Amino acid sequence: MVSYEKVRQSLKTSTIVIAVLNILSIILGLMGILSALSLRRAFQDGTINKFHLSANQLTAIKQSITSTAIMITIVALIVDITIVAFCFINLSKLKQEQTVSLIPYYLGIALSTANIAYIIIFNQIALIPLLIQAAYIVLYFYAIQKAKTLSEKEE
Repeated sequence: MVSYEKVRQSLKTSTIVIAVLNILSIILGLMGILSALSLRRAFQDGTINKFHLSANQLTAIKQSITSTAIMITIVALIVDITIVAFCFINLSKLKQEQTVSLIPYYLGIALSTANIAYIIIFNQIALIPLLIQAAYIVLYFYAIQKAKTLSEKEE
């Protein structure tokens, strides 16, 4: 027998964790955009030379501050903000014992999958970022399963 109150509490907890992680992602994304823009300004002004960077470091920085990279970060920020908004809506619905929306969890899976593709395509394959994105996907799937369990009870 399924304890729907425990399922509801698990969904609430996972939704809070998802919201907090995405808020942190928004903060880091904003800091990343500001850093990228200041680095672009340093390249344009010629003041980047005062940092005494190697050629490899300069190449890596130039690749990370392209218009495409900045645009991808902005799109990811918009998706993160959307996820956070829907998470708070879902928390409100959980309090009122209404059916929650699966949108933030599916958006999160899509964003994490896109991040994995970006890491593999544009960067050297790094284990830690891949594991972090995989953990996000597991968390989103967990929340989806809990939400589906609750919606079955309500039907």
